[in-house]
Amino acid sequence: MAVEQDSEIVDFLATFTDHEEVRRLMYFCVGRILLKIKNSKRNWREAGLAVDLKDAADWLEVSLLHNEDWLLNVDDQGRPKKLLKFPDLDGVLKEANKAMIKRAMHTPVIKIEDGEEVLEQVLDSGWYMVRLLTPRALDNESAEMQHCVGHGTYDTRVAEGQVVILSLRDPHNRPHVTIEVDARTNSIVQIRGKQNAKPKAEYARRVRQFIRDRDFDSIYRPIEIGIVMDEMGKPHNIDNLPVGLAIKGNLDLTDYALTELPEFLEVRGDLKIGGSAIRELPRGLRVTGSLLAAKSRLERLPVEHGIARSIDVSSTRITELPDGIEVDGDLDVSDTMLKRLPEDLVVTGHLKMESTDVPVFPASAVIGLNLSLSGSGVRRFEAKTLYVGGCLMLSDCGRVHLPDHLTVERAMFLERTEIASGAKVLEIGGNFYCHSSSFTTKSRRFRARGRVIDRRGARDTDVARAMPLAQYERTFGVQE
Repeated sequence: MAVEQDSEIVDFLATFTDHEEVRRLMYFCVGRILLKIKNSKRNWREAGLAVDLKDAADWLEVSLLHNEDWLLNVDDQGRPKKLLKFPDLDGVLKEANKAMIKRAMHTPVIKIEDGEEVLEQVLDSGWYMVRLLTPRALDNESAEMQHCVGHGTYDTRVAEGQVVILSLRDPHNRPHVTIEVDARTNSIVQIRGKQNAKPKAEYARRVRQFIRDRDFDSIYRPIEIGIVMDEMGKPHNIDNLPVGLAIKGNLDLTDYALTELPEFLEVRGDLKIGGSAIRELPRGLRVTGSLLAAKSRLERLPVEHGIARSIDVSSTRITELPDGIEVDGDLDVSDTMLKRLPEDLVVTGHLKMESTDVPVFPASAVIGLNLSLSGSGVRRFEAKTLYVGGCLMLSDCGRVHLPDHLTVERAMFLERTEIASGAKVLEIGGNFYCHSSSFTTKSRRFRARGRVIDRRGARDTDVARAMPLAQYERTFGVQE
């Protein structure tokens, strides 16, 4: 029985391979996951572009070329069962990279004869770029770099001049970066370091030098070598971004050693600065998506922060947030040095403040959905009445004084936490999960529309059913 396929997703996957059978297999793993994202009303196309699906296409093509056994183990709809096991896109790519590395490690490094490679361009300090011409040269590059350029995947396309494969070499002729160029469109399709990783900063700088001397029409994922493309398609080096830079789409600066961003930067998507050395946001910043700054050195957020959606500043050096700050999405301040929540805080989505030392939850705070205080220092709620529009998580919180009237729209999770006072009226719209916590309904007006699950009185099967929900609700993430 044929599987009905979403035409938009089929067309999207076709941009990663010309091989009809590879596209069919990609739909069974990647397309199936993208369809699930699409049906949940999230941005499936953005999710697909956030990872490098070309790696998945190359893996499947190599598998077909070598008639791997798992391709024959199919379900009643003719789909290889191996491709149906992946829960997300990261799982697909991990499997692809693992398979290609394993194959490359079993490919011996051979001596390349004259005429199998040709010098493409001399760079500085004895470095140079070579062009790979034969299947032996491609296999050798694959063995050295442990990725999928060999094994027959590109042999025909290179021989026919459709694709150009380049290799960045050091003065000792060791390869460090492999580049795929589509000769038909004069565009760079892939730039890969060892084991398909992003090239190291030193090698990326040399690749940028090579690209500056060429006139490529486009570069796929230029940020991976430190090139930022503005809204007009003009490239800028990441260490010299101009004032007023406007970016169409996401700007991913994760783990780059940047210390500042240009003033009046405009990002029409998400701004990702996690792992960077940026301490403060620039004047005039505008971001139409979310700020993802986890594990950066960010120290403060201005009141007029310019972020339209969610903010993740977990594991940063932030010590305070400005009073009156509003977040139209999620706010994650977990594992920060916050000592208090700001007055008149408004978060329309989830507030996650795990492993913080904030002792008091202010009465003026408004939270639209989930509230996670697991491992936090919150011991008292100022308000007499608290409404939580999603789930409430209290885990490893010590003795907590809850509001007198507490309403939780969905589930409530109470683990290793003692209710010192409050919760005289406790209304829960879903399940109430209680484990290793002192809680009694005595002298309380208590109602839960779902089940009450207490490890002391529940069967193991009841607790087992509750735990997946607990784990799911702890996974906040940024809303699409």
